Amino acid sequence: MVLVLIYHFYPALLPAGFLGVDVFFVFSGYLITSLLVREFQTTGHVDLLAFYKRRVRRLLPAIIFMLLVILPLSLLVSPDFRAGLAQQTAAVLSWVTNFYEIANGQSYANRLLPHFFTHTWTLSIEMQYYLIWGALLCAVLPLQSVLRTSSLQGAFRSIIVLIAFIGTALSFLAMQLLLIGADDPSSAYYNTLSHLYPLLIGSAVGALAGFSRSPLVKIVERIKPSIDIALTTLCLLGITAMAAMLSFDNTLIYHAGILLTAILVAVVIVLGRGMQKRLAKYPEPKLPLYLANTSYSLYLFHWPLYIIIGQKGQHFAQTAPSGFAPAITIGAGIIALALTFFFAHISYRFVEKPFSSRGKGFAQSAAALRAVMPRIPPALIAGFVSVALMVGCVVAVKTAPAKTSIEQTYQYGSMMLDIGQLDSSHAAFDQIAQQGADSVTGLEAVAEEGSNEGDANESVYMPGKITIIGDSVTLDAADPIQKATGAYIDAAVGRSMRHGVSLIAEMEQEGQLDEYVVIALATNTHADSLDAAYEIIENMEPGHRLIFVTAYGVGHAEMSNLSANLRVLPSIYPFVTIADWNSAIADKEDLLAADGYHCRGPEARSIYTQVIVDAIRTARSEPTT
Repeated sequence: MVLVLIYHFYPALLPAGFLGVDVFFVFSGYLITSLLVREFQTTGHVDLLAFYKRRVRRLLPAIIFMLLVILPLSLLVSPDFRAGLAQQTAAVLSWVTNFYEIANGQSYANRLLPHFFTHTWTLSIEMQYYLIWGALLCAVLPLQSVLRTSSLQGAFRSIIVLIAFIGTALSFLAMQLLLIGADDPSSAYYNTLSHLYPLLIGSAVGALAGFSRSPLVKIVERIKPSIDIALTTLCLLGITAMAAMLSFDNTLIYHAGILLTAILVAVVIVLGRGMQKRLAKYPEPKLPLYLANTSYSLYLFHWPLYIIIGQKGQHFAQTAPSGFAPAITIGAGIIALALTFFFAHISYRFVEKPFSSRGKGFAQSAAALRAVMPRIPPALIAGFVSVALMVGCVVAVKTAPAKTSIEQTYQYGSMMLDIGQLDSSHAAFDQIAQQGADSVTGLEAVAEEGSNEGDANESVYMPGKITIIGDSVTLDAADPIQKATGAYIDAAVGRSMRHGVSLIAEMEQEGQLDEYVVIALATNTHADSLDAAYEIIENMEPGHRLIFVTAYGVGHAEMSNLSANLRVLPSIYPFVTIADWNSAIADKEDLLAADGYHCRGPEARSIYTQVIVDAIRTARSEPTT
């Protein structure tokens, strides 16, 4: 939980803190399989229906409570963050959030307009694992009638280990195959089949060490406590080091990082089992025990609260005096963390704990409420709160737009055509871009101002000479840009510098790159964005002038760092020019949309266009590649 919380709230501190999810997966696989093995060891059979009921009772009530709280709170932020809220909620309740994110092309690293419930992809994989693992056990269950002696029970456990190892190999292989040719690893990361192997490694450990009289545990129990603790510490430090040194875009994560994390966690579990008897006489420390008990609810609430509080923090940062934005961003994270613990405590006390007690949930919830507010009937409190939350949920879902405001402005599909559909003559794009372009104000200023060289009325409109590869910010301003420059524009939501490497290479190969190539891909910042920019430059064929557009996001330190690094490129490569959107909009944050990244109206789009026009004029006097 610490790894995940730091990664989500302050990602620069632990760029690969998402490995905490895989730590959780291994523990989950271990716990579930060890319970099933113990049940078989004790009773001689496994009641799968009861197993599924326990899993649903453990997970679902807290999820429903989280939805009841977060959906009304979502009304506090911009409607853009609630786009598709009904579909998101349905995906959560049907345990398919991971496939919903894949179908929507959502990048795991996206921080511009993230979904409220993206984090439940882990719970979807977990529930799907329960179904798959249960089905596999059903295939082995016919052997139950003969597997009743101690030795045959060992054979039963060996079969589970064998299935787990085969599944691990196939799942790991699936991840490697899905990564081939992928610009973004999100699909491989979200996919159940390619991310099952940490759970299966945990399952193998559960079958080997998750039961009494385990031969493996007996061997580990002979290790000296000091050595046991030292080895455990080294394993945990190794996981933390990977979380600090790697990142989501680093392919080493998928080729080795997740697998190594799972193995280290497996070792920690076995070492912990070896210490269990020695530590049995000591009471469980209260703080770690409390954090462990509330960890599920902490996970459920932390991400949507981070989005809500973070978005409100961005709103205040836009109007705060210069220099206060970083402090507001840090403060928003602290407030979100405090609210996370508050709601997690309520969830554990009044939802998780009661409803995990075999149907006695309502009675225990009432008793807990009566202890807190003895003079008010629990039924009245529960009824009032339930009705209020339900009304808030209905309003949030009913008023949520189908698409974000940025997506709704994209009326011309030509800007997102695949490479095979491009028209090198540009005529079709010129005609489409002119439609509705007159509705954007400020274009006269863009066409006439900003040039300090030559004729002040010199036109920048050069159809067939300019290619612009951009992200959602570019796509939002495509109309005025196209009218001012005559450029061919290929822009899409979520596109990053890494996407640009393969896209530009393909366009170059097809002969569809013009003399001036504008690259506006800095908004979706990743750890390897600067490396990707250098790769684009080094792979560029002769005869081009490159223009990199910087990006801006309220309180986004990584984006500012990338922009600063891009400004250095012209000193290294004379054919590179910078269109500095970051500097142009830095003191005009009130012109940005609610997310703090995109243009809010015609004035901001005009400034963005002006920045690109000025850079093209500057690039005219620069050499080509």
